[in-house]
Amino acid sequence: MRLNFDPNRCYSCKSCQLICSFHHTGAFWPAKSSIDVYRNQQNGYVKWSVDNTCDDCVNEIETLCVKNCVYGALTSGVRTVAQDREEKS
Repeated sequence: MRLNFDPNRCYSCKSCQLICSFHHTGAFWPAKSSIDVYRNQQNGYVKWSVDNTCDDCVNEIETLCVKNCVYGALTSGVRTVAQDREEKS
């Protein structure tokens, strides 16, 4: 599975980072998350990354970071050319 990130929709609320850490450790511990989110408060630049500890939420019904992204900045699955064209239209 592949995570798609839209920086224009991300407000750096870090919900994805928190739910990921909970999935891995059973506690809200951002340092143990597979996801890192950073927002520069001066220019609004958002940096988002996933490291190799991401297990695609094995044993979960849905990918938790996507499910809990309030702003719709995360989607899962492989994007198609048709989807890219629809968004640009």
